[in-house]
Amino acid sequence: MTHPPHGGPHAAASGVPPAVRLAADRAGLGGHRGTYLPVRPNLRRHRIEGIATAVSCVLAALGFAAGVPVLGILGATWTLMIGGHLLLITLWSGRVAARNRGTRLDLYEHGLLVTYRRRTRVARYDTTSVRQKIVHLVANPAPDQIAYTYRFTDTTGVEVILRHGLERPEEWGEEIQRGVTAAQLPRAEAALDAGERVDFTYLWLSSAEIGTRRRAVPWSQVAEVRVRAGMVSIHITGSRRPLETLPISLIPNYRVFRTLAERLHQAHSPLDG
Repeated sequence: MTHPPHGGPHAAASGVPPAVRLAADRAGLGGHRGTYLPVRPNLRRHRIEGIATAVSCVLAALGFAAGVPVLGILGATWTLMIGGHLLLITLWSGRVAARNRGTRLDLYEHGLLVTYRRRTRVARYDTTSVRQKIVHLVANPAPDQIAYTYRFTDTTGVEVILRHGLERPEEWGEEIQRGVTAAQLPRAEAALDAGERVDFTYLWLSSAEIGTRRRAVPWSQVAEVRVRAGMVSIHITGSRRPLETLPISLIPNYRVFRTLAERLHQAHSPLDG
């Protein structure tokens, strides 16, 4: 049973195992927001490909039996192509199902819990570091043609990986990002106001500059903070070479970084007119 994230903490918590509730209470995560379980195999697609494979086999048999080799070869080719794809998908689905068996993600007001192989990992939104990687497998993808990977640190500092093997990753991924941003953005803004630097591993921000491990430039020299095709580039006025270009997946708490960078860039940009 799966609960939507905004169904109310009391209604949602009714199906939560006692061990999960206890861990959430110990970590002070607040009210329960939702549960996400492993994706179920698309049996409809398997049935369609199974029928297509059977029809191709019959077509091949009839073609060869009737002395029409072209028809037989065509049927045999389809059998190999569709049947081979079905076999690969079935094996892959079985592997993913076995890997994710017993896995569950529980979202709370102030954090999350991941249960995997009877072990529970806890993360709080105000202390965790989250990195995301979202890949479109085709040009105009359907929901099941987008690969999601989220890496976050739990309360002990150990990295935990969540992938699209859990149902509705576009939903729980957004909830996690929203929770982390709401919890950590005010603290980061306060640090900037106090003259401190806010670090994002390969990039850092201050109220006056943006920098990398090698160099820094004033915000007044930043022409654009460009985000395109999963990459972030910091373009400098009068220079063809950006200060830095990085995949979004390398920037921890990317939503916090982008919000701060856009605000600081705008604050130091010359007024129009």
